Amino acid sequence: MTSIGTSYMHFRFRQSVWAVGQGGFTMGSLYEEGSSVKRLYTYVYDCGSDQLNALRSELDAAHSHFPEGGDAWIDTVFISHLDADHVNGFDSLCETFGLPPSSRTLPLGAF
Repeated sequence: MTSIGTSYMHFRFRQSVWAVGQGGFTMGSLYEEGSSVKRLYTYVYDCGSDQLNALRSELDAAHSHFPEGGDAWIDTVFISHLDADHVNGFDSLCETFGLPPSSRTLPLGAF
């Protein structure tokens, strides 16, 4: 009898909704688990608030969830609509995480 080994990939998804007052800031990441945990993809959904100090504080907290010296890259930022309380923290997001995201998805009709 011959036996064929099968290996399965294991994934973990983490999503956080941050308390920013009136507005929105959600971040999610997909990880591959194996001998080490590898982040595959990170997104942000909306990034704004009517309380910018609260938003900046939550951005710093979100950034601290990445391993020190590790890759704190955001792959995609989704903006649901262009009200200030959903988008006015975009510059702070880019500043906190070091670089603008590699892609952006704007709502249909934003142009």
